[in-house]
Amino acid sequence: MTGITIRQAVDAGYDADAVHLLNEHLDGLSPSNIWMIYERRTHQILGLQCIGKTSDMAEYVNIFSLAIQQELKIEDIEFTDFYFEHGYKDPRGLNRILARLVRENER
Repeated sequence: MTGITIRQAVDAGYDADAVHLLNEHLDGLSPSNIWMIYERRTHQILGLQCIGKTSDMAEYVNIFSLAIQQELKIEDIEFTDFYFEHGYKDPRGLNRILARLVRENER
């Protein structure tokens, strides 16, 4: 976990929402549940919670920790090219997938 939870965000006065992703690993044995908390109006990233056994999840959480510290929006990191051999079924990468979920959630 990094940043704050949805409950903490709402209690702090943010107009917050969350998106959820079940990201399955190619081996089928290491699915990860990922929740990203963001501010609705600005899309500022407020928190990220992950549950799973994916070995490289720490690299992604570190990216989001820095994004939270720098008050970045999901769009700020959506197309950033990171070198991770992630092995997920979806090659777009976690940042792009979460950004797409935010846009779908805002419709």
